[in-house]
Amino acid sequence: DLRGFTRTSDRLPRDTVIGLLNDYFSAMGEAVTEAGGEILKFMGDAVLAFFRSEADPATNCSAAFDAALRGLARLDAVALREPELRAGISLHHGTVSYGNIGAGSRLDFTIIGRDVNLVSRIQTVCSVVGQRLLISAPFAYLLARTDVQSIGLYQLRGFDQPRELFAWIGGK
Repeated sequence: DLRGFTRTSDRLPRDTVIGLLNDYFSAMGEAVTEAGGEILKFMGDAVLAFFRSEADPATNCSAAFDAALRGLARLDAVALREPELRAGISLHHGTVSYGNIGAGSRLDFTIIGRDVNLVSRIQTVCSVVGQRLLISAPFAYLLARTDVQSIGLYQLRGFDQPRELFAWIGGK
């Protein structure tokens, strides 16, 4: 999710905003596809992507983490511009349902389910805690890196139980 996008789109001309979005989507999209992920959609100022291999979830997590770091590095490389492109990224390992969903003449290929909702809610915590990359516990355990540490339990909107979240400490 692009940080500060509402404010940016409110104060800048439409063509400038579209250019910023295109730069952001290029940086993040290329990082995802280079790491073997699939972009499902661009939603406003957010990217929904997934990495799929039922045989090896740890490899998926590693590839997604790699994509997140590449995307952040690419945004940092263009950070000299005004306004600065900043993002909050959330990563989660879980189960989804996918397919064409919609109404009559307008179907959309997408993923849905509890785990899609969870990763979306985790992303909203990025700005609250000042982290660019947050990771769910299932993802962190599969990733098994020493530069990812727990930042505690967080109550996420729509979920009964608080969830343990992890942050990439190499990004500070």
